[in-house]
Amino acid sequence: MEKVSRNKAKKLGLLYYFTGKACVRGHFERRYVSTRICAACQKENGVMPKYRKMSREITDKLIRRALNIYGCKCQVCGESDPIVLQWHHRSGDNRKNRHDMKKICREVVQANEILPLYMLLCANCHCRQDHIDKTNIKGTRMVRLIA
Repeated sequence: MEKVSRNKAKKLGLLYYFTGKACVRGHFERRYVSTRICAACQKENGVMPKYRKMSREITDKLIRRALNIYGCKCQVCGESDPIVLQWHHRSGDNRKNRHDMKKICREVVQANEILPLYMLLCANCHCRQDHIDKTNIKGTRMVRLIA
C-alpha cells in the first residue's frame, strides 16, 4: 500500500489512509480518515456499528418528515398502513430519473411541500398507477394475458 497522510487523504476525499506505522495494537493496516481507527481494530471491536446506528436514526427521521409532508397515507385511496406505502416516480422515462428513498425524502423535506415528481401510494395503487403510466411492463403483460 502507498503511504498517504490523513490530511492528504482527506483533501483527496479518500475513505482510508496508510501511514506505514503500526497502530496501538500493532496492526499494519489502513486507517479510516473519519475516525483514525485501523481496519483491523474496527473489525475486532465493531466500532463502526455505532456510526451506522446514528446514520440509520438520521435517515429514519428524514423519512418520517417526508411521510408527514405527504400526510402518511396513499394519495389515491387513503391507505395509511406504513408497511404498504411506496414512492411512485411520475416521470415516464422509467429508469432515468429514479432515485432511492433517501434522496426522494431529502428532496421532499428540502422543498417542504408535495412535489409533482413523486406520489406516495399503497402497493395496489402503485401497481395500478404504473399500469396507467405504462411503466410496469410485467403488469401490462399480465392484463393482456388475462383479458
